[in-house]
Amino acid sequence: MEDLTRATPQLKAWFITGCWATVTPRGAFLNALDQRKDIAVIAFDTVKEELLLVKEGLVQALIGQRPYEMGYRCVEMLHDIVQNRKMPSATTLATGVDVITAANVDSFLVKPD
Repeated sequence: MEDLTRATPQLKAWFITGCWATVTPRGAFLNALDQRKDIAVIAFDTVKEELLLVKEGLVQALIGQRPYEMGYRCVEMLHDIVQNRKMPSATTLATGVDVITAANVDSFLVKPD
């Protein structure tokens, strides 16, 4: 990603489908982004390290899958199955989606990961 960012002046955006590229220690890719302010970066997940990149301006938007809610609701469902012998009525657990930008990133920095 670093090489493409540096070598492709016509590159306008990155869509990163996992937090692997953004949560690693600040490496060459993020340094390359720092030099290319004309590239938009949209990433998936909303871990604290990524939220800080939005605040810094290196990432313009995050699409989050609410990991805290997923864990909480799964434990709740397991409790119902084991303790109450109650099977979930749905086969899909929808926890919603968060879209984070510079306009709302501060409100997500105070929430648990």
